[in-house]
Amino acid sequence: MDIPYYRHEPLTVAHEIRVFKISVERARVQLHILHVTISSSNYQALSYAWGEADEANRATVLDSHDNPVGWIPLTKNLDNALHDLQDTEGLQHNAFWVDQICINQEDEHEKSSQVAMMSQIYSHATQVITYLGPAESEEQDMKGIRLLHRIHGTISENTWSFFHKAGSIERIESLIEEGSLQLERLPSDIEWCSNVSRSLDDASRRSLEQDWKWLIRVAYGEWTQRLWMVQEQLLNQTLVALRGQRVIDWDMIATIPLLFAIRYLPRHYVHANRQGRDHNFLASHRIERTLYGTWWERHTSLKARPGHSRSSLLYNLLWYWPLFCGDPRDRVYAILAISKDSKLLGIEPDYSAVNTAEKLSKDMSVCVLQHARDLKLLSAASAWRQPASTLPTWCLPLNMPHSFRTPQMTTVGVYKPHPWRRLHQPTRFSACNSTLILRGQKLDEILSSPSDLVYSCCGTLIEPQFVFLASLASLPTADCSLENVQSLLRTVTAWAPWVPPFTAHISPAAYTAFHLWAYLRYRLRRVSRSSVLAPSVGQEEHNCLSGVTESLQALCERLAAYIPSSLCDLVDQEGRAVDRVLQHVLEKGRKLGCTREGRFYNARQGTSAGDAIVALQGADQLFVLRLTGTTYKLIGDIFVDGLMNGEAYKNKDPQEVDYDIELS
Repeated sequence: MDIPYYRHEPLTVAHEIRVFKISVERARVQLHILHVTISSSNYQALSYAWGEADEANRATVLDSHDNPVGWIPLTKNLDNALHDLQDTEGLQHNAFWVDQICINQEDEHEKSSQVAMMSQIYSHATQVITYLGPAESEEQDMKGIRLLHRIHGTISENTWSFFHKAGSIERIESLIEEGSLQLERLPSDIEWCSNVSRSLDDASRRSLEQDWKWLIRVAYGEWTQRLWMVQEQLLNQTLVALRGQRVIDWDMIATIPLLFAIRYLPRHYVHANRQGRDHNFLASHRIERTLYGTWWERHTSLKARPGHSRSSLLYNLLWYWPLFCGDPRDRVYAILAISKDSKLLGIEPDYSAVNTAEKLSKDMSVCVLQHARDLKLLSAASAWRQPASTLPTWCLPLNMPHSFRTPQMTTVGVYKPHPWRRLHQPTRFSACNSTLILRGQKLDEILSSPSDLVYSCCGTLIEPQFVFLASLASLPTADCSLENVQSLLRTVTAWAPWVPPFTAHISPAAYTAFHLWAYLRYRLRRVSRSSVLAPSVGQEEHNCLSGVTESLQALCERLAAYIPSSLCDLVDQEGRAVDRVLQHVLEKGRKLGCTREGRFYNARQGTSAGDAIVALQGADQLFVLRLTGTTYKLIGDIFVDGLMNGEAYKNKDPQEVDYDIELS
């Protein structure tokens, strides 16, 4: 008997939601849908990745007499989850809340109001279940889970506390390097590349390898890459993970990427087992960073640390920007419930057709800037902006494609180009909120940039930093004084302030020259390999590559005159110098050049000669602006050596020298 598409009965009571119970029928999913108020019902909320949009599966909705009354389309991932949920032992209740079923996806008004209640829905659930996908096989899942327990059994509770107190993966790595945090060695019998594992017979070794592959597939799975799942995993104190029909400790699986990030687990295991993924598959280092943030925030909330509050909407947008969401508007709506200023900003979910992604982008940007104490939004606005965008250049776009080619930016909070790092007055707007009015002044302007040939050939070369290196090679190198060398390295390492480590035997200037020399040699080796591996390098590109290589080699030779001979033959010293520079280097999507006043700069690609370099009140970055008519367009952030620490305002009062600057 054919049954119709299910039509949801309207929700008519305040704080009313739908929940469902799964009817035990193994051949297909059958549901009873109930209307309840959030506070009066015991239900579990599911956190899962929707997966592919194809709705190839269905759930049959039954009435109170178990008669079918309609069907609801299901994505394959949700269909798998529902089959696993109905057969899992030990779950607290048989009532569940799942957005795909419990919200009428065709009713924009209901969808908006239910998404606005998401914080309450997940907070009031008896627990939240993070679905990790269906089991591969009973035997493989059991072995993979045993490996998971073995790994976590080697790390003490005190060590986990250290990981939390550190506050970032980079800080954990520093503590390990300093010796402040010492970890137990990973048992050699569970490493498939260890001497112990090599002594195993082929079948045992292949089995161990499959266990690690299982662990990596699960720990870096689709659930780690979906923006909606972040707040779902932060809003409830009781959180478990479900793999197939097996309940797993969420903390155990969520911290595996952290252990790979800090190299407690062999990093090459991840690289070997994530090759060949679809281009939309999130890079492992992005998963590790965002998942650590979720884990850290969750444990901070559970410990109720004094003075802790949730992060702002802008901070959450910037932290979780790599994660995927289906509707560009979800980039805001999916994190409203965990943003401390959502009520202050007055943003409510609105999925109506008139509230387009561009409209939400502009309205959200205006709200954030009106209540902001600084101008952090401007950096992301320029980095995320797409060429065809019709938004004002100061707006934070939401419908950015996931090419992950977003250029690096100078880090906020480490520089002070303007004496006022906080806005002394609210931001102002004109022309129906299309023009942003800020206070600041022009300090310098772009003078030179690499030739167009660099950009025409870079797409065929494997080396992704070639444009950056080509711009480095194009800088005037005739005056290779130690002062210039120091300035150049500061500009290359503009990601954060960098100084050479102290040594009693070598002068700081000479040690700086050694670090730049080591970095250039490293990049030259990479360019050389790229030129060999590139599938088709034409004559024009080959000539450009040769010219860049010759210029960088000439610079290396000049630098060698300043380097003590005792250093040049020490391979380990050179390797450590390269590592130090690479921790701070700012080159992805960037280029180097000179300003009209003769300073070195590091700016995002797209800047042109004549662009203004501007300091703004409330910003800890300098910006490149381009005059168009009577207003400026925001091009991006810029590092200019000699202007990053307020030098332009020495003995000057910003109130007297700053003026209105209009951005459109």
